[in-house]
Amino acid sequence: MTEPIDRGLQEELDIQKAEEAASIGTPNWAGSNKLVADAAFVRNGVLYFAYELSSLFDGQPTWVVYEASGVNPNQYKGNWGADGAGNQRVGPRIGTEPDGLLIEGGNFQLFTLGAGDPARGIDALSDDIDLVDLVDEGYRTLVDNYGFFFDEVNGEFPGMELLFSRLGQGLPVTVQDLQSAGIGANVSQLKLDYLNATIASRDSDNPFVYTVNGEEVVNQKYVDHYGKVEGLAEAALEELGFDATLFEKENKLFYKQLVNTLVKGNISSTMMTEFIGYVLGVEGYETPDDAALTNLFSSVAKSVKSEQFSTSSTLFANALDAESLAIRKIGIGNYNALSEDKKREIMLMYNDSVDAATNMLQAMFEEYYPEYAGKNLDYASVKGKYLNKWQGIFGEAPDEEDVNWSDQIGKPIAEASKAYMTHAYNTGNPFFNRNIATSINQALGGVVIR
Repeated sequence: MTEPIDRGLQEELDIQKAEEAASIGTPNWAGSNKLVADAAFVRNGVLYFAYELSSLFDGQPTWVVYEASGVNPNQYKGNWGADGAGNQRVGPRIGTEPDGLLIEGGNFQLFTLGAGDPARGIDALSDDIDLVDLVDEGYRTLVDNYGFFFDEVNGEFPGMELLFSRLGQGLPVTVQDLQSAGIGANVSQLKLDYLNATIASRDSDNPFVYTVNGEEVVNQKYVDHYGKVEGLAEAALEELGFDATLFEKENKLFYKQLVNTLVKGNISSTMMTEFIGYVLGVEGYETPDDAALTNLFSSVAKSVKSEQFSTSSTLFANALDAESLAIRKIGIGNYNALSEDKKREIMLMYNDSVDAATNMLQAMFEEYYPEYAGKNLDYASVKGKYLNKWQGIFGEAPDEEDVNWSDQIGKPIAEASKAYMTHAYNTGNPFFNRNIATSINQALGGVVIR
């Protein structure tokens, strides 16, 4: 049992507490119930609050800065009101403008959810409110992609407090954070990685950059995240039996749509092979084991096709589609050998008329391979038998930009096969040499080399 404090000492402590509270003023200004700032300064007679985000940017001094509208510098003396336990929150006194990169966060009154109390539902907020004006694609996207932040736990919404706290501290949101808050069960690490990599990006069309003092700066966290996911996607394609490099070259638009969808983290790294197999219709992957997974895969697969791009999204997508069509019609080696002007001509024609571009590319194919003229064939439809021969000789798929492969297209298959074997012999291909040695041993009755 705690001994009662001496009455005289208690009075002395009460006086000290009152003096301390008086020294910082009273929390009578708009926004005093919000997250305590890390710094305060005056610019052109206007008070600003700054929150340090250096940890989000690899330690480079970085701040998000809010204009404290409705609060004049004389009103603010470091006073932020009491917390839920009644403890006085003391903020920074007005000082000099912080050194480093300053991200303009807009009006301080929009710093928190404000009147849009989550208890009243997300519709209480207007469509134009951005969460801290930093979250990728604004508040609505946060709700759509990270709905667990709005989960109610014992009448409270710990997810929002967590998000604001981590943002203000410049720290990433972790799985452990979500577990401690009692939200976000089964959220993939990739999903959190995406959140942490894009939370400082104000350009939803291009998360590879963020805006600082009106200038674009590389968002290295997103660059690293994108590279990690792309590596996972490539490994999954290889596991499914595809040549990842060739797959990307021949399916540029789809590949970009796929990776841009996967980076958002709705598919975990452990499910990536199964998901990509499902999307591509690979035998054995058409139907996941349980209904929940089927629903998830189906939903995310739809978003792959609808994934859009920035600026001239349509033009960009059409350019990739035109390139994919050209590769199918005339082959990647022939396409890459075209001048930039010719490639541009194909793209512009495709943009005006897909049929016209198809006819032009068909004519180019028949010019490259006159033996197929008038047979309604193209490069993609005739390369298969040559591909099989090359794989049988070299033990792997060809680099379709290699002239040793492409120069044989259109020639009699026996002639092409001989040319491939000659090339394999001249280059000392180990797969070819091993097969030759095995054949010789078998012919002579010797031990088969294994």
